[in-house]
Amino acid sequence: MEIKIKVREILGNLETNIEKKMTKLGLDALEEAQYRCPVDTGKLKNSLKVKTERVEKNRVETTLSTDVYYGAYVEFGTGRRGNYPYSDELGLDLRYGIIAGQVAQPYMYPAIKKAIGEMTHVLT
Repeated sequence: MEIKIKVREILGNLETNIEKKMTKLGLDALEEAQYRCPVDTGKLKNSLKVKTERVEKNRVETTLSTDVYYGAYVEFGTGRRGNYPYSDELGLDLRYGIIAGQVAQPYMYPAIKKAIGEMTHVLT
């Protein structure tokens, strides 16, 4: 009985610590994305937000997002000039045909990738 209580206590602390780490890494990813985000008016950079929440008993999610409609166009580019540097890594098929467009300026994915690397380092 005493062992079970201690195990529950340890697991509870572990869950709380993971949630705190995910929150910190989410804030780090937000800061990195804001740093990398190209600025014209500042609207896209200022729209970036992060949210960490426990979605199930044993699952914590951190989401980095923007509600600015052109955020994806900046991240992935448009037309054939999009040439997103992480396409193969993400398994994306971004063929655009012969339409000219904007060059990709990734700001979110590199920030998330960096945060995942840091999370892996923290957990090992």
